[in-house]
Amino acid sequence: MIKTIFFDIGGVLIDIHPERTYQYISDSVDIDISTIENRFPWGSHDKYERGTLSDEEWFYAYREALPQPCCLKSSDFWKAWKILLGEEKKTVQILELLKRNYSIWLLSNTNPKHIQEMIDYDGPVIFDCHVDPNENCFPMIPSGKPHNQMILGPNDQEENKIKGKGKALV
Repeated sequence: MIKTIFFDIGGVLIDIHPERTYQYISDSVDIDISTIENRFPWGSHDKYERGTLSDEEWFYAYREALPQPCCLKSSDFWKAWKILLGEEKKTVQILELLKRNYSIWLLSNTNPKHIQEMIDYDGPVIFDCHVDPNENCFPMIPSGKPHNQMILGPNDQEENKIKGKGKALV
């Protein structure tokens, strides 16, 4: 029996437009778009998406992958990176129906730029993160468990702050 459905945000719930990013960078540095696309530093990109490269390291890795000397400015790079994301896809509409019977998880990446944009955004966001079990970060919902099985911190358990109906809320 299926209990949980995972969705990838990029390309599944939100359109991704790398061609817009390539074109903007091409226009910014006067390098042919096919060269921009072919020189994309996939290894560094993967590290950035996993959160192991800082914003600055990712920018420099990208700029250094282009033909040198290169005049790509940080501000142009980040504008190009931002226009990568498009509109919500129709897939989002089925989430309302699915959440009635299934636990729904949305997965994305952990790069610092997206995290900062979530912090700066004036509205609700969905954020999934991995925390070292020794960090004692509470309350915590264990991987694969529903929200009503969250682990409370020692102080919350003693005071029993989250009760019946509160645990049932989505």
